[in-house]
Amino acid sequence: MIDHKVTIGNDDVSQEVIKINTQQSLDTDSDPGKITIVLANPHQKYTNKWPPQKTSIKIILYNWVYYSEAERAIANGGAQKEYLVATGHMTDLKATASEVTVVGECDLGHLADALPKDHEGLEMPISAKECLTTILGWHTDEVITLDWDPALKDKQLDKITYNSDNTYQDVCEDIRSIVGAIYYFGEDNVLYFKSPTSNNDLISLDPFVMNPEQTFSLTGFRNIVTVIGNQSLASDGNGNIDPNGATTPGSEPIIGYAEDLDSIAEVGPLQAPAEYAYNIKSQAEADARAQQLLEFYKMYKNAETTVQVAGIVPPLQSIVTYTPFEPISDEELAKANTAFADREKVLQDQENARALAQGRPAVAIALTNEVRGIVIAKKVDYSIDGLTCELTLSPGMLDIETPITSDDIGEGEGGEGQQYPYEDD
Repeated sequence: MIDHKVTIGNDDVSQEVIKINTQQSLDTDSDPGKITIVLANPHQKYTNKWPPQKTSIKIILYNWVYYSEAERAIANGGAQKEYLVATGHMTDLKATASEVTVVGECDLGHLADALPKDHEGLEMPISAKECLTTILGWHTDEVITLDWDPALKDKQLDKITYNSDNTYQDVCEDIRSIVGAIYYFGEDNVLYFKSPTSNNDLISLDPFVMNPEQTFSLTGFRNIVTVIGNQSLASDGNGNIDPNGATTPGSEPIIGYAEDLDSIAEVGPLQAPAEYAYNIKSQAEADARAQQLLEFYKMYKNAETTVQVAGIVPPLQSIVTYTPFEPISDEELAKANTAFADREKVLQDQENARALAQGRPAVAIALTNEVRGIVIAKKVDYSIDGLTCELTLSPGMLDIETPITSDDIGEGEGGEGQQYPYEDD
């Protein structure tokens, strides 16, 4: 069962909702998050109802979902999940005699506003967090709420000045580069400054993934590829090997393997999801397929993965996982897991040797056909037809261990390792 609560201004319009569409992204260079709500308009009660720019919008969706039969039994018929889908302000309203379309967006657009001409200056030295908090406080027309990730390493600023020639986005970009953060407006319309390695949740999408044909892409830069084939043996029909008999599935899976040693030495091992290819019947075919996939993965330094799910709305910057393809039986899965374990040991021994030679900690190797990524964008569609969500994932963000900051770029005019472009004239 799916339900919703939608408020526009001080009005609960849930009973009149026909459909909802939202689009959100971590990319602050793109347009603000978009909200579209179509309402029934009985007796034109919502025509010219709310003023634009000043009217708030909030959308919450509910679903009664279960990740397992055990959870269903514990819930005894009710396990409600609540998803805050979007919060923002109305920008436009179009009405007919029967329907009203309300358009809104998050407050990202306010970051394009110029800083006020008259404001209290910044006393130096000042921390990056305090600098950002103070300047965002100058936006008094619409309050911008800041959420600073505790995982971010704050830095002391000794010489930096902003004035009305700068926008709030200029300030955000500078602070982002100084501390190595990403920033975006979340579902609650709060401005988040977060470490790229932080996440909001860990969610398995397996119960919610739609038809695999709607999993548009499984691509991302990887330098180790594993392919599982299915050995064929000639049989006499009674389980005995007969060179003159018909080919049947064999007792052991075939493991094809390919790796890019130069890339592994440079950035460490990045294991691609294992591919099951039951049409592959020989070791040569498996190795050739693995090499072909490796060349394909090398084309994408951090290509995005897109997947469609039903009945769930994961938050931005959450880590999600799903398994697009599974072995055809429990017996085949057991064989694959055994092969995985043997291959993992070989790969881990190789990685331990590389790490020792390079003087760095070894990366833990895990072989799986599971796709894993961070949600960087999503599109939500909700109507009488149901709830679907198209997720855009970044596999590469999970490989970041140390965020790149201005210290890594080199010395600038503002001092050692930092460059502040808005100093006093």
